[in-house]
Formats: sequence, C-alpha cells, structure tokens
Amino acid sequence: MNVERIEGALGRKGVTPALIFLAALAAYFPALHGYYLHTDDYLDTHWGGFSRDSILLRYGALGRPLTGFLLCLGSHITSIAAMNAVRFGTVVELSVFGWLIFRWLRMWRVSPLPALMASVMVLTLPPFQSYVAFAILMPAGLAAAVAMAALFQAYRATRSRAPLGPGAFAMLLLMISLCLYQPVALLFLAMLAAPVVLSDSSSFIKDWRKPLLIYGTILFSAMLVYYFLWRMWLLAYDVRMGPGYDARSMVTDYAGRLLWFVTDPLFEAANFWAIWPSPLIAVITALLVAIGIGADFVEACEGKGRSSAANFAAKYAVVLLLVPASYGINLASAAPSAEYRTYPALSTVLLVVALLWACRRVSGSALPRSRNALLAGTFSMLALAGIFEAHRTVDEYFVRPDTAEFEHVKALIANYVQAKGMPKSIHVILLPLGRHSALQRSEFGAMTL
Repeated sequence: MNVERIEGALGRKGVTPALIFLAALAAYFPALHGYYLHTDDYLDTHWGGFSRDSILLRYGALGRPLTGFLLCLGSHITSIAAMNAVRFGTVVELSVFGWLIFRWLRMWRVSPLPALMASVMVLTLPPFQSYVAFAILMPAGLAAAVAMAALFQAYRATRSRAPLGPGAFAMLLLMISLCLYQPVALLFLAMLAAPVVLSDSSSFIKDWRKPLLIYGTILFSAMLVYYFLWRMWLLAYDVRMGPGYDARSMVTDYAGRLLWFVTDPLFEAANFWAIWPSPLIAVITALLVAIGIGADFVEACEGKGRSSAANFAAKYAVVLLLVPASYGINLASAAPSAEYRTYPALSTVLLVVALLWACRRVSGSALPRSRNALLAGTFSMLALAGIFEAHRTVDEYFVRPDTAEFEHVKALIANYVQAKGMPKSIHVILLPLGRHSALQRSEFGAMTL
C-alpha cells in the first residue's frame, strides 16, 4: 500500500468530504430506497394525526424543543419517498459530522488516511445507524455536527487571548445540540478524548491544566443554562411527565447505576458494530486499551521522579473519567433510556480511545508521525467492516422487515376494501411487552404495526 500517494490525493480540495459522503452513502443505501416507516416514524409525522401544538409541547417537555420544531416543519410530508429524502438528509448530516471528525484528528497531527478511516468508523456505529433508519431521528444527526462545531469553537477559546467570544459561541452551539437530542451533545466530550490520548504523558498537567478548565467550563455552563431554562419551562406550563421522562427525577441508587452501566451500556458499546454483544469482543477491546496504557506507562517510567508519575496518573484519570461522562446524562436520570441511539458519545469515546491508544503501538511508531502501511491497512479494513455492518444491519433489522410488514398490511386492507368495501373500523391487536420477533435487538428489528 503506497500510503504517501494515497494521503497526497486526500490533500486535494473536496476529496476527503466526498469520500466520507460516499462511505456514508454505501453504508446506509438500503434505508434510502426502502418502502417503510419505523415505529415512531408513524407517531411523530403526518400519519400520527397529532397537532403541531401537541408535538411542540411533547418535545419541549422532553427537553428537545428544536426537534419538535423540525418535526412540525416536516408535518406536510405525506409520502414514503419524501421520508427517504429525509433519511438522505441524515446521511448528509453524518457526512458533515464525519468530515469534522477528520478535521479534528488532523488538527492533532493524525495522518490523513487513519483520520479518514477513523471518521468513517465512527459514523457507521450502531447509534448513527438508528439515526438514519428512523426518519424522525434526523435532528440527532444535526446535533452531532453541531456538537463537533462546538468543540472547534472551544478549541479556539483555549488558544485565544480573548476566549470569551469563541467560548460563548461554543456554549450556544452546545445548547442547540442539547435542544436537538441530549445524548448526542456529549460527543463534545467523546472527541475531546482524541487529543488527550495523543498528549505527552510526561507533561500532561502543564499542557492541559488550562485547556481542560476551559473545555469543562464551557460544557458545564451550557448544560447548566440549558437545564435551568428547561426546568423553568416545565414549571411555567405545569407539565406532567411520566417517571421515565421526568427531568426532575435523578438517580439515587449510585452503586446500582454504576453496576448497570458496566454490564449494559458499557458492555454493549464496547462491542462496537456487533449489536448482539459478545464478551469476547468486549475483552478484545479491553486488551487493546490495556496495551495502550501499558505502552504509555513504559514511556512515563522513562521520566524522572514523582512529576512523571503525577502526569501519567492525571492523564489516565481524565481519560477514564471521559468514558462515563460521555454517558453522563443517562447515568444521572432516574429512568435512563438504554437504546443504542443513546450511545453515540459512549461508543465514540471507546472507539477513539482503542484506536488511538493501541493501534499506534501495534504499528511501532507514534501515530502523529506515522506513515506505516500496517496502521493504514488496519484502519482501512476496520472502516470497510464498519460500512459493511452498517449496511447489513440497517437492511436486515429495519428496511426488509418493515417493508414486508408495511406492504403486507396494505395488501390486507386493499383486499378487504375490494371485497367488502371500506370498513367502519379497524381493530388493533397490541402485542405484549418484550421482544416481538426473533430479529429484535433493542430498537433494532422492533415490529412497527
């Protein structure tokens, strides 16, 4: 593999964003020409029959007022073809998100080809698969791109002599992301893991004391203002919510929540593209991370005295804290939602940490200077695997079963109308709670009708 020649081509204007878009298009192509709606696609669109006011009220109560506004704008959509166009819009959003990841990694001196492949890997993870497969989750794709834009502005604040301007802009962007879909906004933290992992372990405290303070202040301030305004809105309108959606209910069983986090979200996210999680994949992920820690520890031991040990400990304290913090909103909730669509930041931070720690060590050289064909080949194979798995999962768990279900019910109704005329009423049989089909895995493969 002539890595230098490939990376030279990537430097041409427009090549990288085009490649990222083509990768996303290949991964999610089944969802763009299917004939289906999936669960909430019926409820929160023209077919649900809800008024715009009720949609705005419900999504405002969920803390996602901008999503409610966008859904109201889409309330005129009355065809499946138009819903496919919405899904195409999500692919475009994720392509912008992937391009921003590429730019972010390049800014921290990651070589062009590994940076490109890493961005493709992220945008094909299961959380992002659900954003395309569900047409109504288009705002989540927008939230991802906005969260990355906020990270760039926060970076500007860390390098500026007048950080207030870019810092305030970063806060605003983070609040917009939160108002679209809260878990996605924490991609701000997930992608912050990249420069932290790549930082010099021997001088971490000196290099990162001020930047971490600025990043943390921006995120905390944005979430504080957002939450305060949300709570005031709930109080002003006397909104009554169920326990699973009540922003005022926080977790009280901290030990139980920590155990649940390790055995459920963390375990599932560590399986990356495997939506039927395997302990073996989780163990391999842990080993990759352990290799990276061990290599950094060896480097730290080459330093002198307590200062080197303190820097090493500080770096890994930050990295390890970023993992649960990337799922922090759900961890704080009294009744967290544990679907894959709530894992974007958690899955991303685990992938970023595993790739940038371990894979650079396997290549035998530091990643920012690496032109190693082994590293480029490894990243390329993983990216292709991610595209293949996203394509297969979306097709197998969304497009094909939902299309068959939709066309079957339409045919039954059409046959009845042809034989007996328009029915006066249609009886709906509700299935019991739990898995509805052999294919169902979390929100993947759930029956719609």
